[in-house]
Amino acid sequence: SYIGDADLGEHTNIGGGTITANYDGVHKNHTTIGSGAHVGAGNLFVAPVTVGDDVTTGAGSVVRHDVPADSMVYSENTQHVVENWKPAWER
Repeated sequence: SYIGDADLGEHTNIGGGTITANYDGVHKNHTTIGSGAHVGAGNLFVAPVTVGDDVTTGAGSVVRHDVPADSMVYSENTQHVVENWKPAWER
């Protein structure tokens, strides 16, 4: 996990592999995660973003926008499978 330029509330649990992406190439931005939050494993918070108190995030979520208190947020990425694939250098 990497938590950079972030404020975390009391009794907040951060799942393993979570990252707060705070630098956009020009500015360092800030992430705020409220009290009592339950952050799933492998989350990515793209700052600037504020997550309210008692929020639950699903594992593997990418949080790009503010989340109000007492909410659950998750993002689903479509899994694509390319069968019999080889890198270009092996073709």
